[in-house]
Amino acid sequence: MLKRDVFNKLFAAGMSYEDYKRRSQKHRERMELHWNAADQAINKLSTEEKEWLNQKIKILSIAENWCGDCANDIPVISRMAQEFDTWDSRIVGREAFENEVVEHYLTAGRKKIPVIVFADDDGDEVVRWVERPTRSYRLQAKLQGERLPKEEYIQKYKSMKEFKPPSLTEEIFRELLDCATKAISMLKILPVKKY
Repeated sequence: MLKRDVFNKLFAAGMSYEDYKRRSQKHRERMELHWNAADQAINKLSTEEKEWLNQKIKILSIAENWCGDCANDIPVISRMAQEFDTWDSRIVGREAFENEVVEHYLTAGRKKIPVIVFADDDGDEVVRWVERPTRSYRLQAKLQGERLPKEEYIQKYKSMKEFKPPSLTEEIFRELLDCATKAISMLKILPVKKY
């Protein structure tokens, strides 16, 4: 099956953020914190930025409601999609589409979530964002380099402000904003498809 067809299959099966949130019992408070911080970040965008971003695009988030990274990221992309009425955003559970994820949406051979795919109207992927912001990976790698005992590592990790809203939300928002801007910019200059 073509990747575009897989995207469209998953997109058609996707749910709204409200449905996703209703199913998410474990991380509701965290999701609310990220939603509110994303709201503040959106309010800081200029009118020009908002006009540029308000272009037609499809966004598929492959996620699971038990996942902490999804609880961080899905509210951010969903709040962004709410802001721009031309964005069509859906969320689909990874476990329900295990074969499709393994075939088309692995990261370095691993099943990472969330995977947030920005696509054109036909379902062709333009840009993809995975799991967490770059800064989080760098900080986590540095922390692992300290070779702390597991309990001490977990305690230090959980205490770092960089891994909590609003600091974490700002990083997620900035990277997703960059992805959206790139996808929209590319779609504006790409020639019309000829199948």
